[in-house]
Amino acid sequence: MRPIRLSMSAFGPYADQTILDMDALGASGLYLISGPTGAGKTSIFDGICYALYGEASGNLRSASMLRSKYAAPETKTEVELVFAHGEEQYTIRRNPEYLMAKRGGGEKKVLAGAQLTLPDGNIVTKIRAVDDAITEILGVTREQFSQIVMLAQGEFLKLLTAGTKDRQEIFRNLFHTGPYQTLQYRLEELRKAVYGKREDAKKSVNQYVQGIYAPDQETFQIRLEKLKEQEYPIGEVQEYLTEALLADEEKEQTIRQRLQELEQDLTVVNTNIGKATEIDKSKRQLKLARDEYEREQPQVKVLEKALQQAKEQLAGKDALQTEIARIDAELPKYTKQAELTDRIDRTRTDLETHEKQLQKKTDTSVKKKELMVQLKQELEQLGDAGVELQKLLTEQENCAMRQEQLEQLQTESKRLEQNRQKLTRLQSQYAQIDQSYQEIKAVYDRMDQAFRDGQAGILAQTLRENIPCPVCGSLSHPHPASLKADVPGEQELKQKKQEVEKAAGQALDASKQAGEQRQAVALGEEALMQSARRLFGDGCDIEACLEEAMVAERKRRTTIKERLQAEQARMQRKSDLEKQIPQIEQEQELLEQQQKELLLQVTSEHKQLEELGLQRAELQKELSFADPKEAQTKKKQLEQQMTDLQSRYDEKEKQFRIQNEKIHALQGRIGGLEKSMEHTMTLDLENERQKSTDLTAEIRALRQQQQTILTRKTTNLDQKRGIEEKSKEMQRLEQDYQWIAALANTANGKVGPGKERIMLETYVQMAYFDRIIRRANLRLQKMSASQYELIRMETAADKRSQSGLELNVKDHYNGTVRSVKSLSGGESFLASLSLALGLSDEVQANAGGIRIETMYVDEGFGTLDSETLEQAYRALADLSEGNRLVGIISHVAELKEKIDKQIVVTKEISGGSHVRMEL
Repeated sequence: MRPIRLSMSAFGPYADQTILDMDALGASGLYLISGPTGAGKTSIFDGICYALYGEASGNLRSASMLRSKYAAPETKTEVELVFAHGEEQYTIRRNPEYLMAKRGGGEKKVLAGAQLTLPDGNIVTKIRAVDDAITEILGVTREQFSQIVMLAQGEFLKLLTAGTKDRQEIFRNLFHTGPYQTLQYRLEELRKAVYGKREDAKKSVNQYVQGIYAPDQETFQIRLEKLKEQEYPIGEVQEYLTEALLADEEKEQTIRQRLQELEQDLTVVNTNIGKATEIDKSKRQLKLARDEYEREQPQVKVLEKALQQAKEQLAGKDALQTEIARIDAELPKYTKQAELTDRIDRTRTDLETHEKQLQKKTDTSVKKKELMVQLKQELEQLGDAGVELQKLLTEQENCAMRQEQLEQLQTESKRLEQNRQKLTRLQSQYAQIDQSYQEIKAVYDRMDQAFRDGQAGILAQTLRENIPCPVCGSLSHPHPASLKADVPGEQELKQKKQEVEKAAGQALDASKQAGEQRQAVALGEEALMQSARRLFGDGCDIEACLEEAMVAERKRRTTIKERLQAEQARMQRKSDLEKQIPQIEQEQELLEQQQKELLLQVTSEHKQLEELGLQRAELQKELSFADPKEAQTKKKQLEQQMTDLQSRYDEKEKQFRIQNEKIHALQGRIGGLEKSMEHTMTLDLENERQKSTDLTAEIRALRQQQQTILTRKTTNLDQKRGIEEKSKEMQRLEQDYQWIAALANTANGKVGPGKERIMLETYVQMAYFDRIIRRANLRLQKMSASQYELIRMETAADKRSQSGLELNVKDHYNGTVRSVKSLSGGESFLASLSLALGLSDEVQANAGGIRIETMYVDEGFGTLDSETLEQAYRALADLSEGNRLVGIISHVAELKEKIDKQIVVTKEISGGSHVRMEL
């Protein structure tokens, strides 16, 4: 990725639109972004990173902090970046969420947005879709971008001092080692699953053993209790079950033999009981049959007489049939009568409904006429509505402009006060710096005087009589200068002079800053006075006038708003009435038409009701009953009388027939029982029943014992089979667990005590890390004059923690190996820079699709001495050879002299920053 053009509007310190033609920097080499602290150098990197990923280059600045505080309220905040990736060119534009001033006062929220234009002209919108597209195009996420492309301020040292866990996350994304981590997790899950199954199998065996039942013998019960109390061997349990099953089988065989004998005896006894029971039963039945014959024989003559009476009554059936036929002929007239009554009821109901409707329409018509009069009067009163609307709108706009001018004056007043406070602070700083300079200069002047005085004493030590003085040429030296003891050396004086020059420069800078601030205050005061004169005239106390004017304008704005709302309400009411009155007139016309139609219908229904009443009265004269229900009731009564006569005759005839059949049946039954009892044997029924009871009780007890044994055998057989199956399963699971646990523990770094805890994914990442370190050391040794070398820590400080990706540094000057965290600020900068460049090289070499054509460095050059800075510069210059462009943020003077291509950021006194390019 190589930036071509960056445009920032109301972004960071850049109040207006700022455009950087970054294509002019070329495709390779170094360029420098320089400027004073706080001017906005890092904001250029922020703009590039925000355009690509929607976040600033460092973690200290969120997207919500990116709107410029210097921007005008109506200026939009957005960043647009045109960049090249390979042979293709893309354009991306983003804006954060922020509050923007509305016309007429107040603020509105501008939602975050993003748009990406692809090389083929297609446009991607929506933030999520644009984020995904950028990640796919560049091949790196925002976090990876900050590690290998944009080395951001505040994030620089994280990669150097990170531990194994942090580097695992970084390398997992960059080198796609996630599948190895997935394998680790799956092996651990498989180990836990097999372990759980093995423990479940053990529990199942235990449950089967607890479910064993002992035979009735005491020896078996004691053995079973001991087995259940200990960790029993499977072999002993199976042996016990075999013996217990054999004992129950023998006991059951004995019970079966005894049951056969008892059941044979019970069969003989039950046969005798059956014979004795049949004899007793026949005797009772014969007595009952004779008694019943004596009771039923007289009933035959009684039933015969009743049958003859019913036959005589059946002769009156014909007269009833004639009367029923007459009623059937009269029934249709009742139907016609009901139809006439129904028509009368419907007509009367319709008449009542239409009369009510007519009355309602009449009432509504009267009300609408009254409403029409009221509305027309109200419309006439609203005839002047809207006349003052435009005047009020103009007054409202003038009020808004006046309010905006007052707020601008208030802003200028606050800014002036801030500049005055800053001037006081700078003047105080200048006084302190100047006092320090005067003190240092006084010391230097005394040292300089002492040094010159001392030179005479030194020269006097070399004078000899009759040898010319090198100063005056005299051959005689009557009063040579004496040599003082506290004369400063030339090197000491030179060093003190450098301190004086440095202090003088600082005093000059402080004086310049205070002077510039004084000028800014003067300009601000003049501008404030001019604005105040335009608003209030001459001689006005600005703060008092401003406060009074703000209060007055707020009251005026409120009054105008209320009047405007009232006038708009009157206009709206007039418009509503102009629409409502014609509508009501149309409704009134419709009501009058409906009244006419209803009046005609009511008159017609009155006449129809009178005619139907006459027809129903004529028909009523021809009917025998009051209504069809009474006729039907009479008909049913007659039909019931006919049915009762026939039913009575049929019932008497049936009773007579049944009684005759019953007498003949009793005669036959008595004869049969007398014949069957001619030859019988004598048996004691009670004695045989007692024998049956005793035999049945013994059989029941034996069968209960047999069922108990059978249940115990069935249960123990199930337990025996379950123990055998679960034992085999437990052995198989134990074997599986041994090799799965060994594999899972090795992959997850859970090895024996005293050994390094290195996971499979970390082991793979160590290979990448070693290559990164080799690439990093090529630059670190050059930057540190071969003093330092990064080495991967072979042994973790804590054996209980995961290891493999920690870093140490070797100092070749003294042969020591120590933690990278012990490096000084400048040394840490060189090591971090080397490691970041090594990571960048390795990612580009191994990650397909990632092209690092541009790099950015925003960190640490101010911590380097001149020699180290030169070495770092040469390393970055080597990095930029070929097709790579490297951007550096720094205010170090040596870099300004070495790097030709520069982006210079300046900060204005009144707020806001500007950039210019020097190529």
